[in-house]
Amino acid sequence: MIVSLLLVVPWALADVSFDESSGMGFVGKGDVQLAFGWNNKDVQANGADVFFTYEATDRFDADCTFETGMGMGTQTVTNHKTRNIDSAVVANARKHSQIDGFVLMGMGEPTGDVAPQVGDYCPNGGGGTITDVRLISSEGGLYVHYGEASVLLPETTTTTTTTSTAPPGRV
Repeated sequence: MIVSLLLVVPWALADVSFDESSGMGFVGKGDVQLAFGWNNKDVQANGADVFFTYEATDRFDADCTFETGMGMGTQTVTNHKTRNIDSAVVANARKHSQIDGFVLMGMGEPTGDVAPQVGDYCPNGGGGTITDVRLISSEGGLYVHYGEASVLLPETTTTTTTTSTAPPGRV
């Protein structure tokens, strides 16, 4: 007799689609159930109180030029931001009255730290001015919340990127 075992990782079956630039997307009820350890009855009872946020921690390198003869230096700046996501419960009343998932309908204004900008004062003082800013990493993603519980959903983590805001002609 041949016995086969199929091992399925629950998050591999994720039904999460999310555009981090617009806040639009969809989260299937199964992902919410897995996040909180709920059964179908739990998601039906608690679904109206579920909400979503996009949260990120960004790290920047900020080049600073100082007028005091100290020259130039680079300072690393970490900032945290959170944006609420407008969402609605999705249920197909013709087939059943159960929750199928959550449609994500856009992001609110960010709260938290402001990213450093060229022309700003250097973050650690010294009288300098920021002349270049590079995003060196960004971590976070789409979170689902219920009460005090908060869970990062799968496949919504942002990737590390590098950008520069240097003026044209500057390397």
